[in-house]
Amino acid sequence: MKKWVSFLIRGRRELKTMKKRHSKGFKSQVAIGALRGEKTVQDIVQRYEIRPNMVTLWKKQLIEKATLAFDKNGKDKELEES
Repeated sequence: MKKWVSFLIRGRRELKTMKKRHSKGFKSQVAIGALRGEKTVQDIVQRYEIRPNMVTLWKKQLIEKATLAFDKNGKDKELEES
């Protein structure tokens, strides 16, 4: 479902901007594709019709949270030991 984000008025023309919502699966697919390095960010942007900063952001989030895939019961053992 799309939401109206804002109405921009320039002169007499009214431009409508809509915010797209992407699923977790879609974001991970894009981020994994970017991490593999088989295609450039521009290739990914053109294929999925998204902005380049979204590819970079999702890639960064995937890298930062990759360790969560190996946690048991959502607990971080390194934090428990210290």
